[in-house]
Amino acid sequence: MTALIVARNHAVAALADIALVAVPDNTIRILRIAGLDGVFTIHPDLDTATTHGPGAGAKP
Repeated sequence: MTALIVARNHAVAALADIALVAVPDNTIRILRIAGLDGVFTIHPDLDTATTHGPGAGAKP
């Protein structure tokens, strides 16, 4: 989780964003518990992540 947060902070500093794709259910559960499901855009699959615009992914 620390690596994800550090990567996101670097992305934000570079005026970019990070999206998570095809995240396993148990990992999504951990992200929810930590309150990070609202911090990261989460896409159910690569097709959804690449065919919809930035931030268009579904949050589980």
